[in-house]
Amino acid sequence: MFTPEQFKEKTANLSEIVGKQLNVTTASGIDDANQNSKPSEVLSEVKKRLQEGSLRVLVMGKFSSGKSTFLNAMMG
Repeated sequence: MFTPEQFKEKTANLSEIVGKQLNVTTASGIDDANQNSKPSEVLSEVKKRLQEGSLRVLVMGKFSSGKSTFLNAMMG
């Protein structure tokens, strides 16, 4: 479990990594090759959410497989 300070540090590091990937994606021109989806837009949105602190995580599994227990442990 992370302290709030550690969580902020990890989030900032992840945001930096996403920013670097965004730069590579933009420079490569990959957006021009994709007509329906723009990878740079997705990366920009992820970076924005990381900076805002609102990142959504999907947890899936069978009934009674421990999803609630896992989430409760993560949330403290």
